[in-house]
Amino acid sequence: MPSLPPLLLVSLLAVFPAFGNAGPVAEQLSPLPAGSAKITGHIGQQLDSLITARYTSDFARQEIYPETEAALQRRVDDKLGNRSGYWQGEFWGKWMLGAIAAQRYTGDPALKEFIRKAVREVLSTQDARGYIGTYSKTDMTKGGWNIWGMKYTLWALLEAHDLLGDPEFLAAAQRQMDYLMTFVGPGKTEIADTGNFNGLPSSSILQPLVKLYRDTGEQRYLDFAKYIADQLPGVMTKGLNGEPIHGWFPQPEKWAKAYEFTHCVEGLVDLYRVTKNADYLQAAQNIAADIIQNERTIVGNVSQDDKFDHAPLRPDAYSEVCDAVYWERLCAALLRLTGDVTYANELERTLYNSLYGSMNSAGTWGVRRLALKAPHLVSAKHCWMEHQQCCVANAPRGFLQAAECAVMTSPEGPVVNLYLPGIFKSPLPSGGELIVQTDYPESGTVNIRVNPARTQEFSVALRIPDWSKRTTIKVNGTPLTGIEPNSYFKINRTWASGDRIELQFDMRGRVTRFLDANQKFMAIECGPVVLARDSAIANSTMDSTVALATDEEGCISLKARPAPAGFWMVFDAPLVNGGTVTLCDYSSVGEAYKQQIADYYSPPKSVKENIVPQPGVLPAGMENFQVWLPVKATDNLPTPHVRTPPDPARK
Repeated sequence: MPSLPPLLLVSLLAVFPAFGNAGPVAEQLSPLPAGSAKITGHIGQQLDSLITARYTSDFARQEIYPETEAALQRRVDDKLGNRSGYWQGEFWGKWMLGAIAAQRYTGDPALKEFIRKAVREVLSTQDARGYIGTYSKTDMTKGGWNIWGMKYTLWALLEAHDLLGDPEFLAAAQRQMDYLMTFVGPGKTEIADTGNFNGLPSSSILQPLVKLYRDTGEQRYLDFAKYIADQLPGVMTKGLNGEPIHGWFPQPEKWAKAYEFTHCVEGLVDLYRVTKNADYLQAAQNIAADIIQNERTIVGNVSQDDKFDHAPLRPDAYSEVCDAVYWERLCAALLRLTGDVTYANELERTLYNSLYGSMNSAGTWGVRRLALKAPHLVSAKHCWMEHQQCCVANAPRGFLQAAECAVMTSPEGPVVNLYLPGIFKSPLPSGGELIVQTDYPESGTVNIRVNPARTQEFSVALRIPDWSKRTTIKVNGTPLTGIEPNSYFKINRTWASGDRIELQFDMRGRVTRFLDANQKFMAIECGPVVLARDSAIANSTMDSTVALATDEEGCISLKARPAPAGFWMVFDAPLVNGGTVTLCDYSSVGEAYKQQIADYYSPPKSVKENIVPQPGVLPAGMENFQVWLPVKATDNLPTPHVRTPPDPARK
């Protein structure tokens, strides 16, 4: 039988992805088709601003993007500074991944065509060995970020192939990976010995590598993926045993790089999908449970200075925005596989606090380290580039990921994970749409209109957050019973167009005690939103101890008040002495400074100096804020909140 032409073979493999002998793993939840969700409200407005500022504006296409492509042409990362190796190579892939996700969300034909032309131009930078990157020494493995940059390029090529179906993009991705495998791997330089941080940045190529295997069916890619999994420090031993990450090895601040580590674990989840090796999934679930228990801060980020180093024990912890984005990605991957409501709860916490607080409202620039106590570490430009910074490049992808997770489908019907206002098309068995109308989380009222294409019986699953102790649900005005927090409430009935679901969540203020009982702090939460004291708001005296007046259930009666410019939500919380303290949503703190820096970095100015404050050092006159409020040692505090780990039996 004559062999198939190479490009035709690639095309066929793209239509019929390979899963070896294992077969595909069934997902509990699946995303809606591309372009099916349109988010409105505060999150939707911010998402639209990010897409415009970073991907579709003239400035994005004429200044931001060309700089990423030029880096692949110049190849100077190993010549900059002290020649230890920089990371200009990540920015083309990051921009392209964000643009592809934005195109899928919006359906913008002009953006799609821009992506097509841009990828074709980048293919011209691929050398005869297959390398696309930013190092003149293309096989550099000692220090630096060469393989890390190759990871992002590989990943972007694969996603571009998915979007556009061009077999040349997949072939270029294969050449890139094949070249990497000539100098890294068994009998060569071990991947754990490359780059920095025990090879974690390099090893995070695992996730796009598994995708490359799925798209091509080439066994060598699966073999190399298994090799990387075995090389991950501690993951398949200590992680599989459920040991806390920060105790795996000495000095976690020197090796436990949260951003890259988390992406490695996401790769492990994808490796489980194609192998059905339960150890991969178990290790990932154990690690996620430990992150929730020991590493995730109250605002949904997961590190201390980008390391897994027990951040919840620090009232002044500061975490990288990239960590929040990739924690969200890991939770989304595990949610799809397991259907466990815990991962959706984590998505919501991260979205409304860390992600929404990561960028200025215009979407032009943002924060590198989100702090629980002022100041935020605002993003300086990276690697001698004018418009690039790692967290600024990643944050829009976090918002797009949230939009994809808001409403998903299951075999029984639609599943509402996040109560984002908007229109969600095609989530119902017969077609049709869900329309979500709400100002949540400003209030706890959510109205959902169910509009199937035809009258049909199916289930609508509604996430009941772990914090909502008093939840009411009505269908067409009729109250329902049996609603439990931290679960999905499933309504199975025959639905007709125009049917209404009304939800009311418990939005009473909650007092959360600091995890370390020896440190006398407490924080206030309202729904999924963490509140903070901010010096830019009257009646927010900083650093003074507070004694809050609570009811018999330990809850606080918060009174909303008009928010000043730059703030989203502001509340007065009652004190035992009859006064009040004024608090705002965490995502709003530092907005004035985020905008100031964005203005300073934006065109036409060319900024050379770094005016970013150091962590924990508040420049004179800068806005001050704090999440953890000091209390008197004699105050009767609530017991520390018990963080709910994932439970395979709970869906």
